[in-house]
Amino acid sequence: MGDRKLLIAASQEAMGQTFKYWLLSFLKGRGKVNVATFAALKGETLSHTTLITLIYSEAEMLSINPLLANYRGESVAIWGDEVEEKFSPRFTHNMAMANCMPRLLELLSYEKSEPLCQCEVSYKPLTKREREVLDLLAQGNSIKEVAYTLEISKHTVVAHQRSLYLKTGARNLSQLVLYAALNTRSRPVSQPVGKG
Repeated sequence: MGDRKLLIAASQEAMGQTFKYWLLSFLKGRGKVNVATFAALKGETLSHTTLITLIYSEAEMLSINPLLANYRGESVAIWGDEVEEKFSPRFTHNMAMANCMPRLLELLSYEKSEPLCQCEVSYKPLTKREREVLDLLAQGNSIKEVAYTLEISKHTVVAHQRSLYLKTGARNLSQLVLYAALNTRSRPVSQPVGKG
C-alpha cells in the first residue's frame, strides 16, 4: 500500500470511524487512514489522498457534491442500501457497501501479485433469515441464544453464519459485526411468541 493516504468522509464521525476499523481489520494495521465529517471537509484542500466517501442517503450525496467540485484525486463512493443513486461521475470508483471490501482492497493494492486480502465473496444479497442472524450476532448474542430466539437449531445458525462470512468477505466475528453496523439499521429481533 506504500505511502498512500486514505481519508474516509462520512456525514457522522461514528460511521466513518466504524468503517475505518472495518477497513483496518482487513489491512492488518497497514496504511494511514483518517476520518472526517462532510462539515469538517468544507474548504479543505485534499492532495495526494484517496478519498473514500460513505453515502447513505440522497441528502448526503447533495452535501458532498460541492466538496468534490475541485477535487482531482482518486475518489471512491461507497453507497448504502437505501440510496437510489448508485453512481456519480464525480467519483473515480463507485461501489455498494454490501460488497465493497474486496473491491476496495484490490483498488488499494499496488502489487497485484500480493493482494492485501484473500477474500472469496459471494455477491448475492442476504436473505431475511441471514439478516436476522446477523442482527442478533451483532447485538452480542451467542449461537445458542440466536438459535433459541429464532427457534432454529444451532447447526442452522452456524450454517447461516458461514454463509454470512462468504457473502460479506468477513473473516472473523469482529469483521462481521462491523459489517452489520455499517449495513443494517439495527432493530431488535424480538423473542419468539410464548418464550421469555
